[in-house]
Amino acid sequence: MTGSWILIVLCLGGAGAAAADSLRLVEIPPNRLLPHLVYDQGIESIPLLHPDAEILVSRRTGELGDLNYALIVYKPRAEDPGVVIEGAAQRWPGAWRFSASCPDSVLAERLVDLFERLGKLTADPAIR
Repeated sequence: MTGSWILIVLCLGGAGAAAADSLRLVEIPPNRLLPHLVYDQGIESIPLLHPDAEILVSRRTGELGDLNYALIVYKPRAEDPGVVIEGAAQRWPGAWRFSASCPDSVLAERLVDLFERLGKLTADPAIR
């Protein structure tokens, strides 16, 4: 496998570019099964933790160039005004977790911010 995976748990708030800067990104040990494991665990545990959750978007296996990722976007309760983005990504030999939440109204913008940040990830700390 030539790609890498990252775990993504996103908590973004506010509007505009400043919110993209609040994205929490944490490097974790790489594992070839990481995105799948994170996705499977999330799909199983979200309904247990949030019985009224509404899953809006899910991707078990995604690719962004040589970066592989898994992603779940959900509302903890259908009536909540915000969403949570969770997942994992890896670009060998690095892997990362990150987290964000945002209002429904800026979800598309936050996903674009997320994918731009993922596209710039590298395992070389001098480049980050």
